[in-house]
Amino acid sequence: MNLKERLLTLYALSQRGVGGERENAERILNRTLKSHNMTLEEFLNEQETKQLYWLRIESKQEGELLTQVI
Repeated sequence: MNLKERLLTLYALSQRGVGGERENAERILNRTLKSHNMTLEEFLNEQETKQLYWLRIESKQEGELLTQVI
């Protein structure tokens, strides 16, 4: 499990976990973020802005339109 996956899992547990599980996840999440010089806000913003989409362009006109939209 890489760092991103681990942080996402810990964040999910800190939001939905029950009792001690939630508290432990929150504590470990904060400790892990701190060790990587990152805040929770920075991590969550990074997740929102980095999404990759693949689009199939069927014609020259579609390519031109996509370029204009972007």
